[in-house]
Amino acid sequence: MTTNTNDTKAVASGTELSVQLALKGLNASPPPQSNLVIGSQSFTLPDLTTKLQGIDAVYQKRRDLEQQLASVRAFLKENGPAYAQFLRDFRFSFRGMLGARNEQLHAYGVKPLKEPRKLTAEQRTLAVARLRQTRKKRGTLGSRQRAAIRADAPNAVTVVRDGTGGEPATPATPPAGGGSKT
Repeated sequence: MTTNTNDTKAVASGTELSVQLALKGLNASPPPQSNLVIGSQSFTLPDLTTKLQGIDAVYQKRRDLEQQLASVRAFLKENGPAYAQFLRDFRFSFRGMLGARNEQLHAYGVKPLKEPRKLTAEQRTLAVARLRQTRKKRGTLGSRQRAAIRADAPNAVTVVRDGTGGEPATPATPPAGGGSKT
């Protein structure tokens, strides 16, 4: 029997448990008869033990393969994102080399990009309405609207140095254009 009781698949049950218990019983206290009839076959004690060990070996092999599969799955879970990123970079690279819409990309397992579908007049109208509604709801302003909103320049600024006090400084007159970008 396996010893890892935390994993429910690691605990023998059903036929596997029966085989393991039969082997354990035959090894602990063998029956006094030299020939045992099981079903329609006659077995000697060594033949019966060999038969049960063969059955147990199949279950043990399955358990070993399950452990290997679990370790491979854990490895893929850990490294899968890196592999996916590599394949994304591979696709971008080949699309860059051959062209994003080139049919030769299929030879490398990369799907060419499709031409985007043109929106109907109704879909364009709905998209513009959604855009305007979103901008209104979020209070988003365009560059000209933001440029129109400027604070007035302060009339006076007091600068204090090292706690000794100082003369109030008057700022230079701001440009007439309102400080627009150049």
